[in-house]
Amino acid sequence: MNNRKAIQEIQDWADTVEQAHPVQRDIVEFNLKDMLIDGNTFKVEDMTLTEEAMKKILGLMNCKPEFIDYAVTMEKGDFAETMENIKKATGDCNLYGAIITNPDFTYSISDIYNKNNFKKKLDDMTSPIHVIKNLCDNLAVSDFEWKVKEKHYEPKTNIYEIRLENVSNPIEALPNDFWTQGHVFRFNSTEFKQAPYFERQVCTNGMTKPTMGFGTNISKSSFNNDKLNNVIKYCLTEINHDVEDMICKMAQKAKETNVSLNEFYDFRNFYEKNECKEIVEKYFNDAPFYKAWGQAIEEKSKKWQKTADTKISAYDFINLQTYLCSHLDQSKLTEELAQAMKIKVANFFCKGDYDLNDFAENVQVDFPHFKEME
Repeated sequence: MNNRKAIQEIQDWADTVEQAHPVQRDIVEFNLKDMLIDGNTFKVEDMTLTEEAMKKILGLMNCKPEFIDYAVTMEKGDFAETMENIKKATGDCNLYGAIITNPDFTYSISDIYNKNNFKKKLDDMTSPIHVIKNLCDNLAVSDFEWKVKEKHYEPKTNIYEIRLENVSNPIEALPNDFWTQGHVFRFNSTEFKQAPYFERQVCTNGMTKPTMGFGTNISKSSFNNDKLNNVIKYCLTEINHDVEDMICKMAQKAKETNVSLNEFYDFRNFYEKNECKEIVEKYFNDAPFYKAWGQAIEEKSKKWQKTADTKISAYDFINLQTYLCSHLDQSKLTEELAQAMKIKVANFFCKGDYDLNDFAENVQVDFPHFKEME
């Protein structure tokens, strides 16, 4: 396999992104003592720190985030002097700042990383161009056929995300129920993350398991071209049998297990919190449970809810969530919420134990079976 189609698709997309969003600056190196503080504004050269970056700076100075509020209550000169004294007490602190481009084409620093003194220079690090080259080089020598499942670019953070699917080695998790596995690569000039991705072939509903992947950032010695190339090479040229075995084991377990009322409400709360009213009304109507138990189930203890059997197959329930986060045109979920759900449902799928069903009264529940569960 030379994966010519996948390689060309990635290269064309990356070229288009680079032309539309040319990155002139993405990393700045500075020392804490050189950072300018003007009231509650922190600056490095001509760049203002975002709120999240400021919190990290305050943490390095052993100050709580609320400390910045003194910029309003203290005299301006007194606050500036206090901050200078804290900077001096902190001593030499070499840092990297991740730069983002604002809508008005000015720059801000969105994140802070400690400088790793074992790194010789910035060439020791990596960039999106290097990662994309490594991806394409390893696709070219892989014995497997890879398909570009998804690709996204976030201009504000200069983050590239590529989701690749191995179509050569389907996994028969259950009789005549095949799955495929792949990888998600998410990166910019300061961070790199890789996570396994797996989905059922029959409905192309996928989920992501970041805790089984690899992550690093510019402050770590593992953030360099050689290390990232080795991670990418393993992902694209070797089969991860741990993921393969896990899929088979967890699919069988989910098929044999029902969802508890507590687990049902956990997912319902996710959609309610994110104002997905239509999803809640159609797929998470709890009226069948009130009818079945004939009592105010929301007033029951967590222990009771954890052992209340909804009679919904965990496998069906998982398929419903992955359907919703893989069919955005129907579910109306945003890409951000869909990614969050793909991680949440993967954690549910891979959990060691589902809730027990030996405490609540075992009753007949007529919860509807949706075609999206199949």
